[in-house]
Amino acid sequence: MEGGQTEIVNVRVQTRPKLNANSTQTETLTCQRQIQVGANLAAAKVNDRDYYSFCHIPEGLPLINNRVLPMGLSTKAATRSSTMNSLQRIVKASALACGITLSIASLHAINVNLDEAGGYNLVTWGDATLKNSDTEGRVAVGGNATFGSYSVGYSSTAGDPARAQLTVGGNLDGSGGGQVYNGSIYVGGNYTSPGYNLHSAAGSTTQSNLGKGNLPFNFDAAQAALLTKSTDWGALSATGSSTTQWGTLTLEGNEDGLNIFNIDAATLAAAHTFEIFVPTGAKALINVSGAVAEMSNMGFFGTHTAPKTLFNFFEATQLDMVGIGVTGSILAPLADLTFTSGNVDGQVIVNSFQGAQWGSGEMHDVIFEGDPNSPAPIPDTGSTLALIATALVGIVAVSRKLKG
Repeated sequence: MEGGQTEIVNVRVQTRPKLNANSTQTETLTCQRQIQVGANLAAAKVNDRDYYSFCHIPEGLPLINNRVLPMGLSTKAATRSSTMNSLQRIVKASALACGITLSIASLHAINVNLDEAGGYNLVTWGDATLKNSDTEGRVAVGGNATFGSYSVGYSSTAGDPARAQLTVGGNLDGSGGGQVYNGSIYVGGNYTSPGYNLHSAAGSTTQSNLGKGNLPFNFDAAQAALLTKSTDWGALSATGSSTTQWGTLTLEGNEDGLNIFNIDAATLAAAHTFEIFVPTGAKALINVSGAVAEMSNMGFFGTHTAPKTLFNFFEATQLDMVGIGVTGSILAPLADLTFTSGNVDGQVIVNSFQGAQWGSGEMHDVIFEGDPNSPAPIPDTGSTLALIATALVGIVAVSRKLKG
């Protein structure tokens, strides 16, 4: 396009491998195009011929479920990565035409972490009602917090008594009683005491009326960053497979680093057994689509580990959990979580939190072991083209061998 400002729109394209045209299996490719700022998103949709052209998809691959989604990137930010994105699509689409699957992670590093959560076990942007249960690690509530026979930080390592174990952006109603171990309490608004010190560690304190901007945790910055991450990760292509049979949902990945799985909320809600198989030491990112999600009365099995498993509910505004033992962390930055029974071996990051009148599920102090925040590496044009050329030569050779 010439003249005027542009913004990047993400176009998700699904294709069927050419050598297996009758298969129901699909492969998701992602490419980019530019449209005028303020243009109607529906007008950005194009015909199949244009998809083949600007997505560099070989002729002969059927296109299924073409969708246009906003990337939220500026032209400047997108320009740096556009060359690599296009080249990735060429290699991957060409490989599909020959019946070969290439992992996009090998071409573009993906950093998955929850660093902005600050090591807190439970984080909410809004209110939290915490009753008759516990969070073994640290808790940060952006809105108002209500305590009722609840404990925080019991399993945290004792250290600096001034360390924030419970941080509340709004008011803290501690009249229902409880205990905060191994650190101090910081409250942006008012504090209602249970009639005794809610904090228990020697040298610890409870400080209130500090103002949300003066707390040891920046809720606004964390919310913005983690919402962006959740959305971005939700747009990633799967590198592993998912199958369901007789109520068992099975995810299988072979990547030594990050394995990405994409499932929908309906599939998750229908399962009573969840199996996740990845190589030893590998990470699993499970993206769950859908506005309303549920995890109930489900057992978890497989080779995955809690510190390296992350469930990303990137679209959910409502999440219900009951009778569940989740081995992994949960990122649902838009969701109001109702967690009535069970436990999570990992971090929980949600919009709001509540249990039942008699109690709520508990969070165990397991921190997600992600990658450090760093820009994804973009190879220089020369090395990238060399990589593409080598890959295409290999693909053509394999294709001829398969056809011969």
